[in-house]
Amino acid sequence: MGKKDIKEILEDYKNEIIMHFDVIAENLKESISMLSEQIGVNTEKIDFTTQQIASNTETLEIVKMDLEFIKNELKQKI
Repeated sequence: MGKKDIKEILEDYKNEIIMHFDVIAENLKESISMLSEQIGVNTEKIDFTTQQIASNTETLEIVKMDLEFIKNELKQKI
């Protein structure tokens, strides 16, 4: 086995390792892309939920004010 044989063997290993890393990198890119899409969906859901909470808070404040008004009206009638 001469120097050339070893270089050829190492070159084959190098090419095989490069091929494996390319496959791993492609899978990683796909996983990151899917994760990014899911984060976008979750962000939209969180934004919607935040808006709903704000709307409900406003509604509760109105109900609270109405109850205070009704309570005061009843006290004046008694």
